[in-house]
Amino acid sequence: MRPYSAKKRVMILENTLALDTTSRSAELTNYETSTLMQQLQELVQEAKRIEKETEAAGDCRTALAAIRVAGRLVEVMAALRGDLREPAQTDIVVNLDPDTARKMAETYLVRRNFLEAK
Repeated sequence: MRPYSAKKRVMILENTLALDTTSRSAELTNYETSTLMQQLQELVQEAKRIEKETEAAGDCRTALAAIRVAGRLVEVMAALRGDLREPAQTDIVVNLDPDTARKMAETYLVRRNFLEAK
């Protein structure tokens, strides 16, 4: 028998996850990353054990919390491996002549009832 209840173990997993996600992920060496990945995998396995155990006991709330923790852990692992990439930001610059800019501003103001149509 484990020394902690399933709810307590989920809280421990959530706290561990909160600490891991705020750590220095950009500065990790290859060895640290592989060690961290192993630790995260162990936490995922523990979350899955808790989920099965609590679901069998009819404790759906704790089972769902364990599933949520496992999902967050998998997301952290994917981010560490580089599988999750933020979409590239595209900046669009439009140069307008003063006359066009004035017409656009007037149209905007007319549509918003700040200015009467000419």
